[in-house]
Amino acid sequence: FMMSWGGNFAGFNTFLFNYLPMYNKFRAPGMIIVIPTLLLGMMAVMSLQKILFGMENREELYNKLKKGFAITGGIFVLLLVIYFSLDYRAESDANLLQQIQQIPDPQTKAAFETGAKSLINGLIEDRQHLFMMDLLRSLFFIAAAAGALYLYHRKVLKPGLVMVGIGLLSFIDVMAIDVKYLNSDNYLDAEESEATFNPTPADLAILKDTSYYRVFNIAGGNIPMAFNHGAMPSYFHNSIGGYHPAKLSIYQDLIEKQIYNFPKSMPVVNMLNTKYIIVGDPKNPEVQLNPDALGPAWFVKQINFVKSPQEEMAALDNFDPKNVAIANQSFSNVLKPVAAPDSAATIKMVSNQNDIITYNSNSATDQVAVFSEVYYDKGWNAYIDGKQVPYAKVNYVLRGANVPAGNHTIEFRFEPHSYALGWTLTTICSILLVLMLLAALFFEFKRNRVIMNGVD
Repeated sequence: FMMSWGGNFAGFNTFLFNYLPMYNKFRAPGMIIVIPTLLLGMMAVMSLQKILFGMENREELYNKLKKGFAITGGIFVLLLVIYFSLDYRAESDANLLQQIQQIPDPQTKAAFETGAKSLINGLIEDRQHLFMMDLLRSLFFIAAAAGALYLYHRKVLKPGLVMVGIGLLSFIDVMAIDVKYLNSDNYLDAEESEATFNPTPADLAILKDTSYYRVFNIAGGNIPMAFNHGAMPSYFHNSIGGYHPAKLSIYQDLIEKQIYNFPKSMPVVNMLNTKYIIVGDPKNPEVQLNPDALGPAWFVKQINFVKSPQEEMAALDNFDPKNVAIANQSFSNVLKPVAAPDSAATIKMVSNQNDIITYNSNSATDQVAVFSEVYYDKGWNAYIDGKQVPYAKVNYVLRGANVPAGNHTIEFRFEPHSYALGWTLTTICSILLVLMLLAALFFEFKRNRVIMNGVD
């Protein structure tokens, strides 16, 4: 629970963020709340099992139930004290009134003040009413479950009926909340949904091109907006923009250091295979063809090695991506310089199946290829004619590899070790779980047979 508070309990969570392994990988600290939710449910099931099947002594059971009822009753008394002691005012209420006090015209201020006080009073009543309704609702379900357990203690109800009854109460309790957040009003007809994604004339014009390319939408002229809120182009096209809450840091660097400087960053735009640029009025955009887009892959004539990531980024300010690749010195053992450039050499993408990208190359001499895909060595592996080969990070974000002379098939496959290991462990655990369940059923059946034979 304390971990879920995040910055609201900064001293504790900052320490965990810095020293607890993997904690800094969380998208949001509140995600940790799924663990106590799971554990509380498990504890409730185990407690019910103990009450119904693990306590033969009825007097002991009755004493424990009394303690449980007393503690629960004490919690409700505490909640009632809180209910009557709160003023149900929020900080936003005071802020609203403060803003109204700054209105210079007395009549306008008086009118707004009257309306604001009426609104705040209504909010206070609603907050108080919601609190009481939740208390009564919780009291009803707890009292119903307690009543079922008491009737079991009095031998009025059998264990099976108690389980069904409490299970039904739990289902009603959960579903009554769930349908408030997800109900028929949350679903759209197909026509309504599709209307949200109506393509513009610019989109329709671009979609006539069936080759592999990317699009940069800067309609409206606000380039940062293309990355913060410009998600719509990605519905129709492969886009170099669009929003994502967890971009790879090297691509975010490229956005901030290069693409934000558009049109000065055209070399970078070209190496990202940006064939079309959408400009003009967002409601009626226009399309500009970029004839210098370099395509999915190409051969370069020269490799320039630099000593640091900063130098690598700076080198992108003014370079010729068609002929030159920039690489960190650490990749000098992976990329070998081009001894004899072949102007007739060709490399083209054959297919892109998301996790497998295939290219075909043909050259008279050994070449260096640049692939317009983001470098990510935590899962992407390169193969030439089925044999795994090393590849390098070039131009700060892209992939580069040596390609031998001749005709070859080049593949990039996404094969993260973590996924393979996770899938293997999940499969093994699932098999063990099924075997344990079957074993439990077998021994229970065998135990019942022994008991029945003993009775006979």
